[in-house]
Amino acid sequence: MSKICDKCGTTNFDSATICTRCGSLFKDGAYSLNNPRVNQTGFDQNRIKSAQSERLQIEKTTKVLIISIVAIVAILIAIIIIVVATGRKSDVANEENTSITADAGLTQMSGNPNSEQISGDNNLQPTDFGNAVFVDSITVNKTSVELKVGKTDVLTAEAKPDNAYDKSINWEGSSNTNVVSIENINGNTCTIKAKSAGTATVRVSASYVEDGKSVYQDITVTVVEPKKKPVQPTETDYYGEFDTTEKINLRTGPGVDYDSLLQIPQGETLVATAEEVDNDSNVWYYVKYNNKKGWVLGSYLVVHEDDPVEESGGEEADQYSDDSYINEDEGE
Repeated sequence: MSKICDKCGTTNFDSATICTRCGSLFKDGAYSLNNPRVNQTGFDQNRIKSAQSERLQIEKTTKVLIISIVAIVAILIAIIIIVVATGRKSDVANEENTSITADAGLTQMSGNPNSEQISGDNNLQPTDFGNAVFVDSITVNKTSVELKVGKTDVLTAEAKPDNAYDKSINWEGSSNTNVVSIENINGNTCTIKAKSAGTATVRVSASYVEDGKSVYQDITVTVVEPKKKPVQPTETDYYGEFDTTEKINLRTGPGVDYDSLLQIPQGETLVATAEEVDNDSNVWYYVKYNNKKGWVLGSYLVVHEDDPVEESGGEEADQYSDDSYINEDEGE
């Protein structure tokens, strides 16, 4: 219960003993004429100042609280205005995009020569995905490629169908960059380079596809070592006659990494006119078989029993030292 001063009518706290406005003492709960205002000195004066200070602090706190509430309300109102304005702008933008999409579709159908400016290769996204035409496949100029080490090739791809809204594609790269690398990408074309022998896959995918689907095309690239040039012997001489112990390859050079010209059956007799030793210390002989000249591995040969060198002491070897015998079909 509050106390009301009989003198000035001010409402005070129930625990007050002095009126905070006029300084009158309360006695038995109210002001009395026998209790005049106390503002002389000492303890009573301090009590008056304390009560007045308490009242002023309450008024100040109340004002600050009211101002804070008003500021918060103003901020909330401003936020609401901004949100509403932004929503209206978004609605206008969506309406414009829808209009552009519809105009683009009509232009493409009518064959307008300016249709490329608003074709499916732009970055606009339709607001109505129910009417959008998505990419469902990709065609490429080749699905498999064979390259020699160091060579390059150009791949091209195109998203289908032709009326897809966005036909842009992505060259995702090589599955093995040590074998095939991507050298240059220019829209629908991609330049690849063969790095080393092996097989790699180059994948191209579509950007604008239906949700949950993936549209791509893989291109298999096989890289092979370049063929070595045929090796001709620097000197020719007679190295003997040999019989093949099994079917062997007649190669263009003294090594297994040279191309095979043909296979020589087991039991054939060959005349060796040159000899080379490879990096693995294998001996190779230069021979002629079926009008083809090449190299055979010596480990698959045995000396022919009727070797003319052994029977004549080397007299018949002179007929094989003539360069015309070695090079007579050099152009083959």
